Amino acid sequence: MPRRISDYPDAFAGWNLISSFGSIISVIASWLFLYIVYNQLVYGKAVSRYPWLKPQFFSDLLQTLLNRAYNSLEWCLNSPPKPHAFVNLPLQSALSDLAGNLNDLAGIISDLNYHLPKLSGFIIEFNNTCLSYNVKPKTDTTGFMELFFYNDNLTDSEVDNIKTRVGIIDRLVNTEGDKAKELLEKGLKIEQNLKAQNPNYTSQLTEKVAEFRRLNASYNH
Repeated sequence: MPRRISDYPDAFAGWNLISSFGSIISVIASWLFLYIVYNQLVYGKAVSRYPWLKPQFFSDLLQTLLNRAYNSLEWCLNSPPKPHAFVNLPLQSALSDLAGNLNDLAGIISDLNYHLPKLSGFIIEFNNTCLSYNVKPKTDTTGFMELFFYNDNLTDSEVDNIKTRVGIIDRLVNTEGDKAKELLEKGLKIEQNLKAQNPNYTSQLTEKVAEFRRLNASYNH
């Protein structure tokens, strides 16, 4: 579409209207920007070191609360920053490592809250099944589980079905137990790092470890 003309083909009317709206928005935005600059220069106050703790001009309170956990390097400076603020290269890894470890630990605890109840349910099902059919399971040193039946009224077909069911539940118990054990090992290693960084750190896995041991003790074979 040519510039500086008084008329144009009707085919350009829609796009001309859109660009006109865009120019109006640009004018309003420019005046708003100038007003904000004027308001800040005349009435504004110095920003604190942590500006997200207090809603600023035209800022959203919810977004402010969500983003108040910034820990990047520039927020370690004074406001306004001094010339040559960093004489030496600052150490940046400690805070980020700590936050990363805490996030990983929170994820592990969340996974344990999922797997431990499942493990408990499978163990209860295993024990109830053995009790219902008067079956005594025994596992040798090689990991092979053998079932001893004390009910002479069971048919061969019923015995085979019970063996199949108990075997499936046993595999489910072992699968969930291995997952929980792996998660606990990872979590305990992370807590060792947290303890080294903060001697006052209190373990969040104590109850999970105790629950896992209790479940293993209740798995009767």
